[in-house]
Amino acid sequence: MLAMALLPCVVVFSPQIYFDVDPRFGLDPTTGRAMPITAIGPAGAAWVQAIGVLVAAAAITVSLAVGGRVRWWSVGLVGAGMAVCGYHMTTSYANAIQGGAWLSAAALGLAAAHLAQHATARRWMTAGFVAILAPIALQAVWYITMDYPATVAMFEANEADLLAARGWAEGSSQHELYKRRLLSPDAIGTFGLSNVLGSIAAGLTLLSVGVTIGVAALRSTRRWAIVPGAVAALGLIGVWLTNSKGAVLTLPAGAALIVLCAWVIRRRRGGGALPVIALLLVALAASAVVVRGWIGPPSTAVGPAGERSLLFRYHYWQGAGGVWTSEGAAGLALGVGPADFKAAYLVAKNPINPEEVTSSHNVFVDFAAMLGVGGIAWAAVLIGWLWAAGRWVGRSDEPDEDAAGPALPIPLRRLLVIGLVAAVFGTQYAHVWPQLVIESALWWMLGVLVFVGVMLTLLRPGLVARRWRAASWFTAAAAVLMHNQIEMSFFHGPSAVVVWTLVGAASASPATAPQRRAVGYAAPAALLIVALVMMARYAPVVTQHEQHLAMAAAELQRDVPRVYRAYDELSAAAMLYPTDTTVLRWRVVMQSEVIAAAQRLGRADTAIAAAGAADAAIDQALDAGIDPAFAYRLRAGLYELLAGPDDDSAALRRAAEDMQRVTDLTPYSLQGTVRLARLRHRLGDEPAAARAAQRAMELNDFYYLDPARQLDEKTLAEMRSLAPPG
Repeated sequence: MLAMALLPCVVVFSPQIYFDVDPRFGLDPTTGRAMPITAIGPAGAAWVQAIGVLVAAAAITVSLAVGGRVRWWSVGLVGAGMAVCGYHMTTSYANAIQGGAWLSAAALGLAAAHLAQHATARRWMTAGFVAILAPIALQAVWYITMDYPATVAMFEANEADLLAARGWAEGSSQHELYKRRLLSPDAIGTFGLSNVLGSIAAGLTLLSVGVTIGVAALRSTRRWAIVPGAVAALGLIGVWLTNSKGAVLTLPAGAALIVLCAWVIRRRRGGGALPVIALLLVALAASAVVVRGWIGPPSTAVGPAGERSLLFRYHYWQGAGGVWTSEGAAGLALGVGPADFKAAYLVAKNPINPEEVTSSHNVFVDFAAMLGVGGIAWAAVLIGWLWAAGRWVGRSDEPDEDAAGPALPIPLRRLLVIGLVAAVFGTQYAHVWPQLVIESALWWMLGVLVFVGVMLTLLRPGLVARRWRAASWFTAAAAVLMHNQIEMSFFHGPSAVVVWTLVGAASASPATAPQRRAVGYAAPAALLIVALVMMARYAPVVTQHEQHLAMAAAELQRDVPRVYRAYDELSAAAMLYPTDTTVLRWRVVMQSEVIAAAQRLGRADTAIAAAGAADAAIDQALDAGIDPAFAYRLRAGLYELLAGPDDDSAALRRAAEDMQRVTDLTPYSLQGTVRLARLRHRLGDEPAAARAAQRAMELNDFYYLDPARQLDEKTLAEMRSLAPPG
């Protein structure tokens, strides 16, 4: 279970490893071959997720077998959310990928809540989560000092090729936003998002601080406090390097909780206030966003970026409310799905918010909007777990020193640590070795050695005072939930596994009376069924889908690309998941290239045939339930290309009709409205062009809070010329 929870901390999980960029541009400039893939893609992730649910079932079974009890309220609430999530996995490719990650995360969190009832398991979880902070922080240091400068230099040297690979125009909003994010020196870790890394690093740092105090509290073990203390110091550096203001501010709040825990432990009373205070801190983090929203937007974009960040989150929550209620009773019950928030948000969002987001950046709002009643159940279980974690610290009947429990022999303990390292860091090495040079390899080895040393130290029985072990987990869980009032670690698939497991483990109090009825095994049996269904109906299909994408990319990367074979592979992938937007986009892109080539050669019949094939692919995706705005936008571009330099009126009319549909579905799309104005102008429909241009200028004014997303001067002048005053 530890291996499943810690793996995302050191290995990149990517939702797209083929056709994220044009594979014909993704070649190593020195060898001419495809660049090595250093991330686990959707297929590998699907199997890891299915195995994660299987491991969760086994963990709960073991817990019951050695005297643990079933936490039925947790099982019921987690199961309710998993049922709704499983339903959404059947509706689209994106929901399947995101939903699989959420199922695995919730199952492992539930397993941690059961397994951590036992002294030996709690000791292993504590050692593992503290130890993993060291390589996380070391990786952050390496990224900022070595990787980041090299990445920026490579971008600047190959900027034109990168733009071509992604299909972006120089100076476009996509180009400027990508460059702004790239040039921001924030440690992102394997999660790809600095705020997510900051959230996890802050929680683990507070866990390490609590463990350090717990080791120092016992006279017999005080000398070992330097080990978790050094890890905590590394964690502080890691949090700082993320430049995540929310994560940095979480640390003093967590420190205040540690002080309160110290008072409760010393006085052996007042523990009942701890969960109340923790929930108030979580509410305080959310209220900061609400208060900023009530103040209203500034008149200009001048001012602290963090202040606008809170305002934008208020806008996300506003939009999420509209998303949740937009589908009536069915939407309230089931939500819009784990991956369908963005499309619905573009309709419901505040007009002055310039961003397109996939998450509301609040764990509870996300769950409610995306999973409805199931999401509310998940929110309730997380709140309940935090409450239980606080009560564990304040229990007056617990001895001050952690009972040794069934201590494993030292050779077996070392063997299991080696196995954990092989599973976690062996997987990492298998994926990153093509990028390793001698310096990065030595740095990686340092992280592994520190992890092993910390693990072996903290696995000593009786090393940490039991109450301080509880206080450590409680503080870490509270910090994670505080920060996730404004961040998305529970939404992001790889990080969700880490934070669910952390909060679940924090909630487990020591087992007292054993489970005596066989009915308790119904819980792991249900998880076993879920795991088997995922292994039979989810992971194999995702694997086949990815294999088709891999073969399509390989056909395009040949010395003489075999375009038609690549297209056939993409079509086969579409048969498995017709709602995959990446597959549809590249099928249309490849037919568009045929159209462009046919027009240069004067082959009108070939161009029309290619347009018909792409149109049929779009209709197939629409029938399957793909995001209609995405599909209509593709088809508008297809027919705009077919119109050619002579502006064929029939093709232009089709393009304009589809762009009109796009703007109807996404009324705040600035770039879509600009495209509509241009198409109407090319058709000679000047009144319609003027209306669209006027709307584009209105949207441009709305987006004043982020000038990078506004129109450049050339495009703005073009819109003014199409919509003259009066």
